[in-house]
Amino acid sequence: MSGKPIPPGSWLGLLGGGQLGRMFCMAAQSLGYKVCVLDPGSDSPAGAVADDHIARDYLDRTGLAELAARCRAATTEFENVPAAALSFLAEHCNVSPEAPSVAIAQDRIVEKRFVASCGIDVAPGHAPVCPGHTDDAVLALLVHHRRRHSGSGFRVAPHSDALNQPKLTLFGCFCNRLPQRRVGRFAGNRLDGNLPQWNPSGVVLTRVDATHWMITLTGKETTQIEYKYTLGDWDHVEKDNACGEIANRQLTLSYGSNGTQTVNDTVQNWRNVAPCGN
Repeated sequence: MSGKPIPPGSWLGLLGGGQLGRMFCMAAQSLGYKVCVLDPGSDSPAGAVADDHIARDYLDRTGLAELAARCRAATTEFENVPAAALSFLAEHCNVSPEAPSVAIAQDRIVEKRFVASCGIDVAPGHAPVCPGHTDDAVLALLVHHRRRHSGSGFRVAPHSDALNQPKLTLFGCFCNRLPQRRVGRFAGNRLDGNLPQWNPSGVVLTRVDATHWMITLTGKETTQIEYKYTLGDWDHVEKDNACGEIANRQLTLSYGSNGTQTVNDTVQNWRNVAPCGN
């Protein structure tokens, strides 16, 4: 999206309707901007003072499309807004912070690994795995590693098979920058979450930077999956270094030593994107 200044009188979008959002609205309005809030609540603090309020879920495509069509730029009031909502908006307007940053900040485990990957020392620790019995302290950690503590106290969740599912994170390195308005996508099978099977446009990846994309998925251990990367349709599917066809990527889900599995893939080229033809 354009980095040009946004003049007063323009619409700004805000995901979230809490007290911080209310202060954002009032500050923006004092500078001459109009604010549209997207928040599922009907009487949110920010929605009460915003110039318009779209009362829809953060992942409601109709609501997001309405916000994107109206606003020159959008932001989020708090870090637990789904990163996918920010990715959607980023295809149509300026968004800050970017979806990958929010996705990292939403998960304490991923956040810690990211900080460590930057060469910053962090305290020792590991993600717990629950093959059977788990005590209350560990359960509390599992329940809340994707949420900020808000002062309401920890709540212990009962044991379930969901705790035994490995978290699969795919990091795709796309050697060539993507064409404008194209986003990386995942097409595969046998994963949890009612994901579409082999739908080239069904699962959007989160952009990390110009050539790196990521997604975190779940599935039962030992499940064998097949997948490919696309740019939204089979006319823009990954190709090899010589622009030749490649077989489906194959992977067996496994806990590893810490309950997570990370895979680094490289996409050399795309069908119908230079230097490749059809």
